Amino acid sequence: MREGLACLRRHLGPLPGVGGALLLLAFVLWAALLLDSPNASPLGKILPDRVLYETHAAVGDFLNRVDGSPSAAAIQWVKAASHANSPADVQRAGEGVDTALRRETDSRDANRLGRLLCGIFRHGNPAVQTAIRATGLPCAAGSG
Repeated sequence: MREGLACLRRHLGPLPGVGGALLLLAFVLWAALLLDSPNASPLGKILPDRVLYETHAAVGDFLNRVDGSPSAAAIQWVKAASHANSPADVQRAGEGVDTALRRETDSRDANRLGRLLCGIFRHGNPAVQTAIRATGLPCAAGSG
């Protein structure tokens, strides 16, 4: 857990005092409610892509590092890809999705996550498709 919190601080930058701690706690609670949902949040219409990319990347990275839900981690990385501003952002998101998919050890859950990612791939923007293609899922192979 300590490594996960350090990871969030690295992504979000320094947080001043008690106010920063409360902000971080509010962020973690908000993110926990939306982790597994592939649907867009209303914040996507308010916040800039850079902030959204870093937020989703931080949560996805955190979940991968603390052995959190692979499905939730993959969704966060897919959401990060949808806000990517560069090929490096897309590549990093693809690596995060791939890490989450490889962490899924239950074959039934891995199949469910694979089907979910393939559904997102079919309807995703080009950055999302590129990130999912990095996993080597058969639905994404040979396209693009």
